[in-house]
Amino acid sequence: MAEAAWEATWKLPPALCPLFVFLFFTSVYLTILSLTALSVDRYLGAAFPLQYRRRRRATHAAVAAAGFWVAALAHCSVVYVAQPNG
Repeated sequence: MAEAAWEATWKLPPALCPLFVFLFFTSVYLTILSLTALSVDRYLGAAFPLQYRRRRRATHAAVAAAGFWVAALAHCSVVYVAQPNG
């Protein structure tokens, strides 16, 4: 967003460019995964209200959230692993 405001030139220190990309896409992926999990939770609650209510646990949600964080951070860490211009 910053480069768009400055006519597609990066005026911040070069070290911040990969950090910006990492944080931006990590938040995008975490949002997508969280909304998907919420949608699945709502669907299961509506489709199978009695069975799902008995099986729903805070531990499952915490494990899923931790898995989402690990997946998003691992996926976006390629910004720091990949070689620039090659």
